[in-house]
Amino acid sequence: MITVTAAIIEQNGLILAARRKPGCHLAGYWEFPGGKLEADETNEECLVRELWEEFGIRCAAINFFGESIYDYKTKVIRLLAYRVQHLSGTFQCRDHDQIIWLPVHELTSLKWAPADIPLVERLQEEHQVETTLAYYRDNAKGYVQETLGFDYHNYMRQKFLDLLEPNSLILDIGCGSGRDSRFFLDQGHRVMAIDAVKEIAECAAKYLGQPVRVQKAEELDEIDTYDG
Repeated sequence: MITVTAAIIEQNGLILAARRKPGCHLAGYWEFPGGKLEADETNEECLVRELWEEFGIRCAAINFFGESIYDYKTKVIRLLAYRVQHLSGTFQCRDHDQIIWLPVHELTSLKWAPADIPLVERLQEEHQVETTLAYYRDNAKGYVQETLGFDYHNYMRQKFLDLLEPNSLILDIGCGSGRDSRFFLDQGHRVMAIDAVKEIAECAAKYLGQPVRVQKAEELDEIDTYDG
């Protein structure tokens, strides 16, 4: 297995893609630039070196983005992607015949190297989540007011509570206005409410009279903490 690094470089909301030049493996396919890890360097050092050699730019690897493993039959590639900040230098195509900057939602218009495709998909998933969160941030107060008055079927919540012991600790993921958390509290249970949007969490905290954590579901790390 060959370890290769890849750079996710974003500027002004656009992502850099580079096309492999004629005569090389996967010529004509697009990729996130980077290169093969050498024995005496870290992943971050590899990216700094490769981006200088390929484009004549100085960069810094900021944080790990994701991993993709692909079997090209002649070799197996372990692709390690990092978000990278462009520090200085003008982009020059030395190992590629073209570079392009695209918004995330347009990345799939390119013919990507197979190993890079999972990274493209992850970028688009993250973009979709961020777009959704941005909507809720911009419309937090209206959303909270609307959902607080929504006529929810209490029997559905009661069926859930029937499975729990008295004074159970309930995790309300994406608590929104806090409507359901309020119901559970009024039934004598304890509630940990979380929401990914700070503005909504603040509204819910005021309504509930207790703190609401600003947190995404995938960021939870508690084990055997909650009853329901």
